[in-house]
Amino acid sequence: MQHRIIIPFSSCFQSAMLDGRKTLTTRYRPYGQVADCFTVFGATFVLESISSAYLHRVVKLAYDKEGFISPDEFINFWISLHPQRGYRPNDRVYVHRFFREI
Repeated sequence: MQHRIIIPFSSCFQSAMLDGRKTLTTRYRPYGQVADCFTVFGATFVLESISSAYLHRVVKLAYDKEGFISPDEFINFWISLHPQRGYRPNDRVYVHRFFREI
């Protein structure tokens, strides 16, 4: 069953999400379930999958799907969001893949 959920995003991701460059978001907890939808920047997106991974794997393999141009850019943004915790490569995180609903 599809539910409407809320996933907050920084405004810096607006163009990357709207033009399809950002199709993934990594969080410390799962937001919703597969097929749930959320609206951000005036568009609706649908969760395609949610999986657990080590943060360093996401940085290495999916920084571009996160909307960044390099792993270092991803890490620096992560640290800005989590200044006390910082970047801990072996943290388990939740990877949310999504697509824009048309």
